[in-house]
Amino acid sequence: MELSLPTALPPEYRSDEIVRAHKLAQLYFATKDYNAMMAAIILCDGRKKKYPENPYALNLLGLFSVEFKNCEAAKALFAKAFSIDADFQAARDNLVSVMRENDGGEDVMGYLTIMGADEKNVADYHAYTAQRLLERGEIAEADRHLQKAVAILNPFLPPLEDYTAALASTKCLFNENTLAQVLEHVNPLSRPNDIHGTITSLPFEEYEDKSRTADRLNCAKIISNLLKEQTSSDVSCVDLGCFNGFMLSLVKKELGRSSEKTAHLYGIEPQPAPIAYCREFYPFINVLEGTSGDMMSGSLALPKKVDVFLAHTIFIMYHPKSVGEILAFLNGRAHYVVIGDDIVNLDGDMPVLRNRVNGEIPQEKRTSPPFVLHPYRKTFDEHGFAIEQVHFAEEPERGMTGYIVARNRHWQDA
Repeated sequence: MELSLPTALPPEYRSDEIVRAHKLAQLYFATKDYNAMMAAIILCDGRKKKYPENPYALNLLGLFSVEFKNCEAAKALFAKAFSIDADFQAARDNLVSVMRENDGGEDVMGYLTIMGADEKNVADYHAYTAQRLLERGEIAEADRHLQKAVAILNPFLPPLEDYTAALASTKCLFNENTLAQVLEHVNPLSRPNDIHGTITSLPFEEYEDKSRTADRLNCAKIISNLLKEQTSSDVSCVDLGCFNGFMLSLVKKELGRSSEKTAHLYGIEPQPAPIAYCREFYPFINVLEGTSGDMMSGSLALPKKVDVFLAHTIFIMYHPKSVGEILAFLNGRAHYVVIGDDIVNLDGDMPVLRNRVNGEIPQEKRTSPPFVLHPYRKTFDEHGFAIEQVHFAEEPERGMTGYIVARNRHWQDA
């Protein structure tokens, strides 16, 4: 794949940030200095936000996306640069090169038509296509589009392998009787008391801005509706790995429109900083410092029964044994369990490891954390729950493609 970085910066694209970014890009491509690339990305990304019509910044960001093997994001960035300036030959050449390498063709005009005025439209197109395919049960093809959508929205992260490849490599490990061994290595957090919640380096306010998506708002409505359906006027919800309490605050906001219910909201979180934030800004949440292991040991001050138990983007990092142990604990204790996770393996018969090929151990190779796609229908059924609702994400995220609502079959018997 031949890509071009102009040797000279065109005068019409000059700004202090772009001049510095251009020099850093030259340094990176000459020396592969990772720090130079990241500094250039920060400069270009900042310029893109302030002046989104600067095609040179977009072209540089596209080149850097290729360095992360993220060709879907690169296509979108090159196309946006070319759509702004049809005479920017470097951007067009880069777009054609990536399309030839990954798509087997170069339908530039077709791609630009899908993109329209915003490169995010391409991600929306893939997300919408994936939803329609999921509704028809075409999981593998749907996931291919999901991963494209997620890649475009995360240009400087390596894309995840698609479901077909992940399933094939996991079955290979299973047939070689090494899957259990690899699971222990790729996810050492196999004991629930060792598993922590959401990790982010973003300031809490920025985290909340990025998290205020249509899907999280829909999740809050789902939980609120479940709580409103309870016969008691006192209702309860527990959020495992609640971080700074943002999801529970959305639930509270939804419930606030109804005066019929008194909600008791509990969060479980191991990290001191988000706990302090939650206690200051969301004092209506009873946030408890601890882990799922502490919950199951009985050391946390939680009610004996809970109406809704939420695990949002948590189980994807859990060993299958841990998920089973948690659901076994909740059987008879939780009326409903709501999961926000990567749900493409919903009807599978075994856990699937995403981006884990031939038993490679990611911690040793410094790759991204392991993602485990759980066979949720089977897992819930084995632990006393029946899935009642499945909601596919409108804006899929890395590790979150939808929501599952499961009802405890033994709730009335308990």
